[in-house]
Amino acid sequence: MRQGLVLCSMAALAAAQRQCGPPPDGKGTDGEDRCANAGAAAATQRFKIDINVDGEPRPLGFLRGDDVNEVARRWVAAHSIVGEDAVRTLVKRMRTKVEEAPALDGEALGCPALAYEHEMDTPASLAAFTRRASSIAGPGGRIVLTMATGGYAAFARSWARGLDAVNASHYLIAALDDVALTELKPLGGHVVPVYDEAMADDAPGRDRPAAYGSGAFRALTQIKPALVLALLEAELAVLYADADVAFLQDPWPHLTSYENCAVALQPNRHDEEDVLGAIVELDRRPGNPRPRQRYYGDVGCSGLAYFPSGRAARRLAAFWAAAASDDSCGGDQAALEAALAFLAYAAEHVDVRALPLALWPNGMALRTLYDAPAPEALISFEVPPGVVAFHANYVVGASQKRAWLESLGLWFD
Repeated sequence: MRQGLVLCSMAALAAAQRQCGPPPDGKGTDGEDRCANAGAAAATQRFKIDINVDGEPRPLGFLRGDDVNEVARRWVAAHSIVGEDAVRTLVKRMRTKVEEAPALDGEALGCPALAYEHEMDTPASLAAFTRRASSIAGPGGRIVLTMATGGYAAFARSWARGLDAVNASHYLIAALDDVALTELKPLGGHVVPVYDEAMADDAPGRDRPAAYGSGAFRALTQIKPALVLALLEAELAVLYADADVAFLQDPWPHLTSYENCAVALQPNRHDEEDVLGAIVELDRRPGNPRPRQRYYGDVGCSGLAYFPSGRAARRLAAFWAAAASDDSCGGDQAALEAALAFLAYAAEHVDVRALPLALWPNGMALRTLYDAPAPEALISFEVPPGVVAFHANYVVGASQKRAWLESLGLWFD
């Protein structure tokens, strides 16, 4: 993997994540349509800024995802304006316009399809991270992994203490900025910094979770597969779980049947008998705006995924990291789907499995399978004892997630 990928990511890491999913009534078809429509809207979102030329406003229009440098140069040439200063000024204004717009990118923008086989190497900057993981991994090289910015440090502490409570203490947290490192210091050797100290003061997410779909969000999505790949190359077995996952049991006894898989991941909406087949089916649906070109993270959740130690998982993680590193990729979930789609269309025999939602429920399944109250109700609810881990997704906003976990008795900080 290019070292620049990781070092650039350090400067703009984010902690907020949500999934594109069904509306509160839980109707899967409506959710799929909404995902597709969001992808189409993001891909064609239009912007306009007015430029003062000789005292008169002149419009400059562009699309999200356009090469703003090229757009600015064409506009300057068309209006007979001379100088690179004018181009730089326009580029700055265009980028500001996009940053201030509602976050319609992120996973909704999707991720480009992979076109060829990828071999990516772990950068030297992750050597200390990998050594620490190897030293604290459990039997068989098993480790549970997450990452957090300062704005999400409380979630990471709750995550870790939940694992300690079920005697699954072979875990590691990647601290993505100096605030996270300080806030997580009580966890001792389970925390390791993976950021560029020279850029720490400017890292988005240090003080509060960064907005979903922002540039900081994209930087975060680049680092997640890089971390997983680094540990797989160290011959570890990695259960990656976002910091909004709460563990109710030791997860490892429930993962033994997946040892020959490339990945076993939490489904987004319902149990999938054939994950790769489901990706192809969704790719071919009439509502998909870019079949065989972009993927929207509709099938599996990269926020809770088990990668056994082995070549199949390493190869998939390399594809995942390559997809996430594309400048037009909206998030790690869509990137993982792009990597899986490459394997599906290659017609290779790759074992990809879905974790059963009855044991690993997401925010929607907890309601549909166990009749849990809606998150906004904040009504106390006891999660059934058979659940291994609950992922508090399908809720946007750190404060809302925390309140929901507290009402479920799953906040351990």
